[in-house]
Amino acid sequence: MAAATILLTSCGSSPEPKPMAAPSTDRPEVLSAWIKVYETAIEESEVKRTAAGFVEHRRLEGKSEGSYFVYGIKDLKTPLGFFLPSGETYRYITEVNSKKVVSKSLGPLEPETAVKILLRIKANVEFDKKLRL
Repeated sequence: MAAATILLTSCGSSPEPKPMAAPSTDRPEVLSAWIKVYETAIEESEVKRTAAGFVEHRRLEGKSEGSYFVYGIKDLKTPLGFFLPSGETYRYITEVNSKKVVSKSLGPLEPETAVKILLRIKANVEFDKKLRL
């Protein structure tokens, strides 16, 4: 009877999943690339390039994949968000009540689109090196 009670209570309206901490690992993290991002716009017959930020590729030692963190040009210490090689993109936001920084999913996006949205670029995006996903 106790098992039936547990089953019935767990089948009811289940709460939303809670965010979990990232699994810990004893392998060090490696900086793979630091790529400058430009906002490019065509004005009359000229192409105007403005530095907008950076993309940092971090991965675990011995792994080729990792995360791509996006930084604004004015704050190189705090990333605006990140995207994964799968395209899943996240923006860091500060919760109003707790003042805690959490990541909010923006869904799967192409890398250029992810960078454009995270940096709030209205024109086109250009990188000084090729993004290798």
